[in-house]
Amino acid sequence: MPTLLLPTQTASSGWTACVPASGRPGATAPSIPAFWDGDLVRDGCPPPEAWPAEAAIAWSGSLAAGPGRFVPEPRNWMGPGRAALESACDRLVDGLARSRRTLLLRPHARQVLSDLTGAVDFLRRHRGERFGLAFAPADLFVASMLNDAAEHLGRGFAVLLPLLRPDRDVLILEDLEPPDREEDLPRKVPLGTGILPWQTVASAVGSLGSAWRVVLPGEADSSRFGEIFPA
Repeated sequence: MPTLLLPTQTASSGWTACVPASGRPGATAPSIPAFWDGDLVRDGCPPPEAWPAEAAIAWSGSLAAGPGRFVPEPRNWMGPGRAALESACDRLVDGLARSRRTLLLRPHARQVLSDLTGAVDFLRRHRGERFGLAFAPADLFVASMLNDAAEHLGRGFAVLLPLLRPDRDVLILEDLEPPDREEDLPRKVPLGTGILPWQTVASAVGSLGSAWRVVLPGEADSSRFGEIFPA
């Protein structure tokens, strides 16, 4: 089974560490990543040599002005967004190679890497470089997708899992609840406590090997957790 990780505490300013889930098998993955709480496009990224972990998980970023990293911004999905992301990545290539560290971008429906097509394209453009993905299927949902959640969730796993490498990439598994307003994003809740079809998750990831790293934010429902990842 995969190494199951929990975000736990601030490792240093702007960073959140992960630890292996207590009492679960695993902890054989090559490295445990840390979350960087910045915006790659707007802020740039700290030098890889200064990271507190061998791999950093980061949002791809947004061109939206003002506070709020998930504000709708059409430029994110057009040429300016892609150009800004590529420029930010270009500045990191040499440092990643020198330090042998890896940047894992986390796609989100309202950021530059906003969908499956963009994520696949990013992996292809950066083949051979020290970039990868932290794939969180729930992050790609908007409210209008919830009625067909099983279809969208299954397609996400079918498209990206074959392209991800367990020695590089990470899965982040969360659940969702409907928002109060259609224009808002679904609310994040721990895996197994929302409305996403957990059977689809179990079918896609339940048989992953020990080299995989799976991050589980929050307190997952232990009954469903056990069915997805039997000990």
